[in-house]
Amino acid sequence: MNCFKSFRMRWLIALLGLLGGAGGLTAAPRAQRAEMEPTRAAVASPVATAQVVQCLREHFNFRADMKVSIEPLQTSKIPGFFETTVLVDNGKEDTSQTVYVTKDGSYVALGALFVVGTDATTEILRRAREYYRVPEATVLTAGPLVDSKYPRFQQIKVSTSAGKSQVFFVARDTHVLVLGHVLPLDAQQAKAE
Repeated sequence: MNCFKSFRMRWLIALLGLLGGAGGLTAAPRAQRAEMEPTRAAVASPVATAQVVQCLREHFNFRADMKVSIEPLQTSKIPGFFETTVLVDNGKEDTSQTVYVTKDGSYVALGALFVVGTDATTEILRRAREYYRVPEATVLTAGPLVDSKYPRFQQIKVSTSAGKSQVFFVARDTHVLVLGHVLPLDAQQAKAE
């Protein structure tokens, strides 16, 4: 069994409405969600929300008939990031997901984000174990933080004793761990990477 569930697969399955309510995803009707979530003021951002939607459409190959809407970018409790909620309607059910955008507007981050302290490797291993529900009996090891293909992020490879591994990203300036995906927002940059 792969201890590192594919975030991409979980995202796609959730978007198709097969995992409603799992992993922080909300499948409540729009009117009900509006009552549950407090309204926050939008912030000035170097990126248009339409760019975020286009990035997600391209990366996840959304069908043309899937409706994708996005709330205005908000300040986030995660340093160096804005956040927003993306709503995807596949015609049968809608699913929402929190999406993060770097404050410089260069990248989208999907998944769980955490600030790591001075002992980054230990914190990364702990967070990965908790987020992916890796059993305590499974030994996790981490390689060093190294440069990634994304200039604003370093990467670290976490492996299991069974030989499975996953690469995670850490923002250089804010030490924010991304347990999920980092996607470039600039189409030319994405093609180069």
